[in-house]
Amino acid sequence: MLHWALNGPHRVENYDVRNVSLTTEHWTDEIRCSYAMNYGNGVLRRDVRWQPRSRNTSGPAFWAKAGLTAAYRFSGVQKKTSYQRLLSYRIDPRAPLGRRLLDEKDRVAISI
Repeated sequence: MLHWALNGPHRVENYDVRNVSLTTEHWTDEIRCSYAMNYGNGVLRRDVRWQPRSRNTSGPAFWAKAGLTAAYRFSGVQKKTSYQRLLSYRIDPRAPLGRRLLDEKDRVAISI
């Protein structure tokens, strides 16, 4: 079994074989607290322009951020972001490595 720590760096190398990846998500109380703290810090930095210094996952500052996180998420005021990606290949089982590169004129932009 492989495991990467939360927010830990990792790298996947696909050589000349087909690979299947399965991603699962597991939440513990510690992870929930860390998520709330990071999300709250992000809201404070981005929307309030304040640089929080604390990364504590307990105490009054943490609970204030957890409350901010909950209120912000459930209020619906967060900005919905979409990304565009330019597809440069298509899946093609007959092609080498199972994909076919697209010419510049055939590339397609998709919104994610």
